Amino acid sequence: MERDLELGVKLHPTEVVSSKGVAVIEFDIESPPDNPRGCPPTFSQVVFYRDEKIHRLHWYLPPRPVGESRWESGLV
Repeated sequence: MERDLELGVKLHPTEVVSSKGVAVIEFDIESPPDNPRGCPPTFSQVVFYRDEKIHRLHWYLPPRPVGESRWESGLV
């Protein structure tokens, strides 16, 4: 993620739902003009807290359309 931010990717939080032990944050992702398909358009982050510190963090990315992943493009 740090490298993506250095390359000009911008994250825009769109929704936050939080309670004492968990927070869900949804983001829109703005990719730089020179690499518009470098990142998915959105993602969700789920954060679990224990003793007021982040204990676990999960990212959920939407699936890419068939034929658009970097891995698939290397198969052709």
